[in-house]
Amino acid sequence: MEQNRNKNLIKNTFIISIGKLGTSSVSFFLLPLYTKVLTPGEYGTNDLIGTIQTILGIVFGLQLSNCIYRFLLDVRNNFENEKKLITNVLFVNFLSSLFLSISFVIVYFIFKPNYCWYLLIMVLISNFFYILQDTLRGVNRYVEYAIFGFLQTILLLISNIVLVLIYKKSVQGLLVSSILSQFIVSILILIRLKIFKKINLKMIDKTLIKHILSYSLPLVPNELSWWVIKGSDRLVISSMLSVVANGILSVSHKFPSAFIMFYNYFNTSWTETVILHLKDDDHEQYISNVINKVLYLSFGLGFGIIAVMPFIFNILVNEQYADAYCQIPIYMVATLFNILVGLTSCLYIANKNTKKVALTSFMSAAINILINLGTIKFIGIYAASISSLVAFCFLAIYRIIDTRKYCKVSFDKKFLFSSILCLAIILMTYYYKKTFFCFISLFFTAIYFIFYNRSIFFRLLKHKEAKRNKLNNGLKEIEK
Repeated sequence: MEQNRNKNLIKNTFIISIGKLGTSSVSFFLLPLYTKVLTPGEYGTNDLIGTIQTILGIVFGLQLSNCIYRFLLDVRNNFENEKKLITNVLFVNFLSSLFLSISFVIVYFIFKPNYCWYLLIMVLISNFFYILQDTLRGVNRYVEYAIFGFLQTILLLISNIVLVLIYKKSVQGLLVSSILSQFIVSILILIRLKIFKKINLKMIDKTLIKHILSYSLPLVPNELSWWVIKGSDRLVISSMLSVVANGILSVSHKFPSAFIMFYNYFNTSWTETVILHLKDDDHEQYISNVINKVLYLSFGLGFGIIAVMPFIFNILVNEQYADAYCQIPIYMVATLFNILVGLTSCLYIANKNTKKVALTSFMSAAINILINLGTIKFIGIYAASISSLVAFCFLAIYRIIDTRKYCKVSFDKKFLFSSILCLAIILMTYYYKKTFFCFISLFFTAIYFIFYNRSIFFRLLKHKEAKRNKLNNGLKEIEK
């Protein structure tokens, strides 16, 4: 049974990665294109519109995509209940979209802001697109989820090149590309899911709508709190220090951000696994086992990135961003706490306790801002990284303790002790910057990683040996 659960977890993680990796990496690969054809003002305008879209998407999207995914898990293979849920979620989305559209009309006639209608269409289509995507996940159609996610990436890439590079449409080209890619894929998902056959206005139910909103609405301040934790650092640093300091902060964010991106793909699949198996007789043992193994791998990789940074930082980063070197370990440790938060937060989602998710995220965001504002005059740019570290540390400890009422996760205490010791050695050599000691630190980190993840290496060796034996047996049969 455990083998099947792990197999499904790995398979879903792989499929989700295919569906999301392309979308996440498009902006990175198109960075040379953007910087070549866009002026700094145009690039800044596009970034600002993207930020506003994110905020409006969170507020008016009502986190309905997360809701429909979670609720569909409870009614899988029940066509009538699926129809009822999809009908009511889409109805709530329609009302929210209508309210947003009316608000935009009022704002336009009063202020006449640039790109107003582009922004409105982007928010409306994006919210609808995410609902459809998570409907695919909710009905266990992960392969199609990955295919459509990858297709949206290809369409975004092509339209960016055509509109921005060839037709020189700058900001309008970027906005239209985003709209077109999500609109086309949304239509294809609609057709594939036969959504219109699953909509019945007679099934609109006030009680179910209240149930939907009681789950989804607390996730709105939760998402806004995450935005505060991740984005407030840059706003505070830019306003109270300088945009140069913010540039250094952005560089130091790159490595932890790339690291946690891959964990987030796993966490999407992990959430479903916890929901589906929380009632199993051995759920505490299974969940504890998976969490510890993920921590072995995550801490090993995280420590490895810190340990190798003294050797590659000057190669990857221009010398004018040298101050980012000291910030990277702090953000990396904060990211490890963030992973711990994600591993345990699934227990709230599984029990539909989104109010506690929102409350704890809000508390963490408040801590982040208070520490940032309170210490920036004394420690400068370190206020941003340290405030993030403390906020994620608080959130991880709080949720570990609080979620024990759902599942008593048993952590590997020897691993935690050795991790603290290993981290202390890495940090001392990292900031000491002597090549010999950095080599020793890297060596011990490699031993640490191999020791705690030895089961992965053994499985890979067994798999390779099994394939070799199968090939040899096949050759012997041919010889006969």
